[in-house]
Amino acid sequence: MEGGYHGHAGISRWWENMLDVFPDYTGEIVEVRDLGEFTLGALRVRAHGRGSGTPFEDTIWWLGQWRDEKVVR
Repeated sequence: MEGGYHGHAGISRWWENMLDVFPDYTGEIVEVRDLGEFTLGALRVRAHGRGSGTPFEDTIWWLGQWRDEKVVR
């Protein structure tokens, strides 16, 4: 996956590229912490490579900043 991903179109293209490589990509929310203006979340993702069938598993930590009930960062 090369190049930049900007805006809504970039996010759509990123997901298309990700699902081309990992067609069974799934995520599970493990933990969410409300830190006031911020939310911290842990997600466990799993998939298998399209060409190799090799399993992939990782935990992703996500931090979101909220303003007016919208994620701004």
